[in-house]
Amino acid sequence: MIIVKLKGGLGNQLFQYALGRRLTYFNNVQLKLDVSYYRTSKSRSYSLHHFNIVENMATDDDLDAFGIVEERGLRKVLSKVLEKRKPVHNPHRMDERLWAFDPEILNVSDNAYLEGYWASEKYFSKIAEVLRAELTPRHKLDKVNEEMASEMARASSVSVHIRRGDYVTNPEINKVFGTCSMKYYNKCISEIALKIRDPHFYVFSDDVQWTKKNLIIEHPVTYVDQNNKENDFKDLHLMSKCKHHIIANSSFSWWGAWLGTNKDQIVFATSRWLTPGRTDVQDIIPERWLRVDSQTGEYADSI
Repeated sequence: MIIVKLKGGLGNQLFQYALGRRLTYFNNVQLKLDVSYYRTSKSRSYSLHHFNIVENMATDDDLDAFGIVEERGLRKVLSKVLEKRKPVHNPHRMDERLWAFDPEILNVSDNAYLEGYWASEKYFSKIAEVLRAELTPRHKLDKVNEEMASEMARASSVSVHIRRGDYVTNPEINKVFGTCSMKYYNKCISEIALKIRDPHFYVFSDDVQWTKKNLIIEHPVTYVDQNNKENDFKDLHLMSKCKHHIIANSSFSWWGAWLGTNKDQIVFATSRWLTPGRTDVQDIIPERWLRVDSQTGEYADSI
């Protein structure tokens, strides 16, 4: 049995699930999901139940076997003590050491508890088609979203994701991630318009009204605003139906692009995932994607 701790929003959950699925797929062992984080989270919720995943929840007994203590009251204090003793307390607990790809994790075969973000396709590229089949909506979408997906299939569709939300309103998160500038989006839009014929841009954002006022696109454009935060999996599915992508420094639009099935797809991504001066995520952007500086709008040779 391998248990993966899920935390964060939908994009993060997908990275965590993908690594666990890869390890259990090749080792023929059971994957279980630790969703205890969502018992107390006020801003995030467990979202993978919307997809056709292998869904087995870790029980309290499963977690106790790895020394996982639910963080509530006195047990929260105890959990912090145990956290400091992780390597001694239980050698089968694997914590992400770096933001970069760690090949040693792929040696895990059984009896392990994994905690981290695991933000690189290098962890799961060998089961890409398995994941693309599983990460489809479990239930049929409503009429509005189904019609838009069909429209995207007919058009030279390009998803554009503008992430604001806590990247703007939370000072601590803004220090780490910042936001992609209009220079970045303008460059990506103009470049993709040179590469494909008759592009139709589909704009996704957690602040659609701001985007309408600030993003200038001189091509057909649709602002995708029919889904709310609780239905973000529908936006993700729609992104994946677009033929090309311009993503933010966000795991959400990363997955929207990665799940796309157009063999000729063009993906523009920011060359730096984090703000300047920080150790960046060296392996999150696949080499086949085009990278543009998030502030200057210039092409980048490397992350």
